Amino acid sequence: MTLTSINKDGVQCTLENELERIFNRGNRVILYNYDNQFILNMLSDSLDRLELSSVIIWHCIEKYTDSKCTKKIDRKMMEDVIELYKTYDFSDKIIVLDKSEQYGDLLNYVRNGVLTVEEMIDALLYKI
Repeated sequence: MTLTSINKDGVQCTLENELERIFNRGNRVILYNYDNQFILNMLSDSLDRLELSSVIIWHCIEKYTDSKCTKKIDRKMMEDVIELYKTYDFSDKIIVLDKSEQYGDLLNYVRNGVLTVEEMIDALLYKI
């Protein structure tokens, strides 16, 4: 499978190369594949407030102004990265927050009223 390439700092590179660059710096990626801008804002604000510069959130929300800890990618790229996630699943380098109801992720707990958004963010950042 050929993965979508992205442009980082004016250099064209594959997703694998971009992730490798991020991981080699000791950083992590949160894949935010959900359309709720409110949760993304809260998560981004929490990362900024806690000064967690080692985490970047990749999202695909069209009308969102990126901060220093967020990066907008297109839907196809998000699908490719989630597919690539299976390669890194054994590590703690990639965390997926997805709208899929197939898996019991933290967003499902919020949607079903088990957790508040604040509790979900606290639980997520505890892993980091």
